[in-house]
Amino acid sequence: MLLIVNSADRNQNYYFNSSTQYQITFSKIIHNVKKVKLTNVILPNVVYNVTNANNLFNFAANNNAFSYYIPPGFYTITNLLTTLQNGLNNIGSGQNPSFSFTLTFSYTTQTITITCTTNCVIYFAVSRSCNQLLGFPYQNLTTNTTFIAPNAPSLISPVNLFLNIQELGINTKVLNNECTFYIPLVNQNSTLLFLNKND
Repeated sequence: MLLIVNSADRNQNYYFNSSTQYQITFSKIIHNVKKVKLTNVILPNVVYNVTNANNLFNFAANNNAFSYYIPPGFYTITNLLTTLQNGLNNIGSGQNPSFSFTLTFSYTTQTITITCTTNCVIYFAVSRSCNQLLGFPYQNLTTNTTFIAPNAPSLISPVNLFLNIQELGINTKVLNNECTFYIPLVNQNSTLLFLNKND
């Protein structure tokens, strides 16, 4: 028997009533179920690669400390660097003397360069740091005007979803997570995420 579950069909009176936590009422009772298999999943790509856990850029310039929080969302390398550069420059333009940042991505070396018009220190060894997004290690960078990331930026996060269905129980353990179904994410640059039984 093939059963299609669509969040649009959820019970609107159920107290959670969200597209990620809901109840479906079937038109008939299904008896003698021995096995349930997840064969296909199609999800809108609303999985953020920048969250409150990795959006902090801490730095010091002109003997003052500053923090910029990248707004959570799904970013490409281009709009991530534009957002961060604009945020940092909004901070710098209000200082006396003022300073500015330029952030660039090299498609040849696959690395990011951060340039500041004044000497600055970047504090990547802090909680919630955006260092991995930008390809930098979890360490503070000493005073300089130019910083070149040693690694490629990492914008693919998370790469897995764990689906829990209380009535079916927890029967899978993947990457230290217990769940009903494990869904590896593919096609992260598209507007939909897919899982097919042939993947």
